[in-house]
Amino acid sequence: MTFIQTQTDRQREQERQQQQEQQKQITRSRLVEKLLQPTPDLPQFLSDLVHVQAVIVAGTEAAAFILQPGQDQTELSLNNVAHIRPDNSDDSVRTQALQAFSELIGMCIQDGRDGAIEVAPTDGTREAQYCLITLLRADGRVVAVTAVITRCLDDQRSRQRLESMQLIAGYFDVFLMRKNTEQMKLAAQNHQDVLQYAAAMSTSDGFKQSVANVCNELATRTGASRVSLGWCHGWRVKVEGLSHTENFDKKQELTVQIARAMEECADQQEVTQFDPAGNSTANNVREAQALSKLEGGTRVCSVPLRRKGEVVGVITLEFPETKPANDHELTGLAVASEVLGPQLFDRWQNDRWLPVKALYSAHNTLKWAKSPVHTLYKMIIVLVVLLLLFISFYSPMHYVKAPFTLIADNKRTVSVPIDGLRVDTVLVKPGERVQEGQELLRFDASQLKTQLTTAQRKAAAKRVEAKNLESDRDRDRRAEARQAMLEAEQADLEAKNLQMQVEKTIVKAPMSGYLGAANLEQKRGDTMKIGEPLFEITQIDSLRVEVKVAERDIQRVQKRFSQDGKVVGLIRTKARPDIEHKFVVDRIVEAGQSADQQNKFIVYGRVEDPEAEWRPGQEGEAAIESEPRSLLWQWTYRLWDYSRLKLWL
Repeated sequence: MTFIQTQTDRQREQERQQQQEQQKQITRSRLVEKLLQPTPDLPQFLSDLVHVQAVIVAGTEAAAFILQPGQDQTELSLNNVAHIRPDNSDDSVRTQALQAFSELIGMCIQDGRDGAIEVAPTDGTREAQYCLITLLRADGRVVAVTAVITRCLDDQRSRQRLESMQLIAGYFDVFLMRKNTEQMKLAAQNHQDVLQYAAAMSTSDGFKQSVANVCNELATRTGASRVSLGWCHGWRVKVEGLSHTENFDKKQELTVQIARAMEECADQQEVTQFDPAGNSTANNVREAQALSKLEGGTRVCSVPLRRKGEVVGVITLEFPETKPANDHELTGLAVASEVLGPQLFDRWQNDRWLPVKALYSAHNTLKWAKSPVHTLYKMIIVLVVLLLLFISFYSPMHYVKAPFTLIADNKRTVSVPIDGLRVDTVLVKPGERVQEGQELLRFDASQLKTQLTTAQRKAAAKRVEAKNLESDRDRDRRAEARQAMLEAEQADLEAKNLQMQVEKTIVKAPMSGYLGAANLEQKRGDTMKIGEPLFEITQIDSLRVEVKVAERDIQRVQKRFSQDGKVVGLIRTKARPDIEHKFVVDRIVEAGQSADQQNKFIVYGRVEDPEAEWRPGQEGEAAIESEPRSLLWQWTYRLWDYSRLKLWL
């Protein structure tokens, strides 16, 4: 009887253990299913996770912590999010327990690995207590920790239970993956919404149609009962469009209240939301609350539209009571507002009148110029503008530039006086200065002198013969005497002619000046022909300027010469380009001359301050006054003239 009773007790004990194991499995399954379900946030997930771990390893106490940066930013602090303790301990005991958990967890965090730490050895009646710690990582960094106190026979059994906890901790990776997936889906949805809003705007013409399309698209994709868009005009906001409404009265009570709610959002420059369910934003939402009461308790959300950090408009959405608020909705609207704001501003700016655009552009330019940013760029722009104004309005005298040559105004050429003379002696050299009457050259006059002596003797003989015949009273003799006298006179004339020719064999300078470049030393002994040039004498005191002006510039010189009668110019010689000399134009040759395959016109001028070292034939650059012109015209008129000529402009 005793044996049967003992066997029955054993069966009952086995059945009770089987029921406990089945209940434990059911609890495990339910907890795992709870982990796999979407969780609202990380603390709740960690609480469920450490609960499952405690059940798996038969824990007596468990805790979960989130690692947060400390005040030093280099240390980490443990933020408790779950503490499981079966007994009804007071707060002081729980605080001591959490402190003990923190010390044990700190050891594992320093080692960077999970751990099974013995906290109470066995006393013979009870098994030893171990603290099983698992580190939860995200992107290789420890972000959370779970710890469970359990009783085990030995270290090997504790490590086996730690492995079971590590398997359950793997659900943390699943949680992170699910969170990342949800965030990616949310981001993709937000991006898709923004693209749809931008597409709705891009297919519209003008600001009004863009506002209407954006309001309609927002109402469709967000589920709002009404979407309004207002535009900032100074400190006021005017309602520009309503969803699914083409014409509306801006003075209507509803429209006025919507504008007030928009102004409330624009003044605070942040999202405002009034939710009768209690999810309102912390800022001022009085006007949004008034709009909600006016519409029967709708949820009102206003989002500012920005361009370059400045609020340019506001979007107000009214949601029915059946659509609760969520943070993702506000985030998506904020992203959409950042994209829509600049595009709507461009449409609004393009639709304004041209004078208003000009004034606005001038206002923005002045505002940018007064701001302290980009000072160097502004200085460069100001300098460039001043330079453009200077070259456009500063009008110095325009000079026509052309090459010139110094020519002598008084020049004489000495030629051979008698034909057949032979050069005997050259008394001067090229380039020498000679005085008037100075001997320059002597011809061989021996033959002329012989003829002169013969003529003189013949004249003397004839005069003697005539005198002897005149003393005779015979008439025939007297006739012979007169004939002899005539022959004597003829011989005298011949002698005088020969004497003049002898004098001409000595060539003298007809005036003072400088000899030309002809060198007669090489012609000594040669017979010269009458009229053949010997010397060229030039007076440099009367040098003139001969300027060869191009055909494209001669009309400007002629115009000024005909108007003023006096045209002044400047010259620089090639020998001394550093010195300027003034000259006055006194004559313009009307007929052109071909030179260097170009048509040139000769302009003569008189130098006011010639230098003593100047010589005829020297060349240089001349600049003749034309008329005052701007620097921009002077630098570009050649190009414009060429373009007009070639393109017939």
